[in-house]
Amino acid sequence: SQTKTSNLSLPLKLFEYFAANIPVISTSILAIREGFDSEVFIYRTSDELARTISSLMDSPDLGKERARLGREKVMKSYTWEGNLPILEELIKDSVPKPMG
Repeated sequence: SQTKTSNLSLPLKLFEYFAANIPVISTSILAIREGFDSEVFIYRTSDELARTISSLMDSPDLGKERARLGREKVMKSYTWEGNLPILEELIKDSVPKPMG
């Protein structure tokens, strides 16, 4: 069973696989469903996992397309360059303003 913490995690290997253009199959983790629903093949049961693997073996282009979409999302939204403006704003907002 999934804990609250594991349900909100985004495993580093997800980013590594997409960066390497490898399709990802994952259990149904909330953070992955919400952030990568159209890029990750998500399964909830062992039967769904078996069907997904079989489908990818029969149609490798489907896996390649999802991997490409995942790589695009990772390279656009999950890099230091992509997140720097957000981090700068968070830091700027957390520094107390001088009084006077």
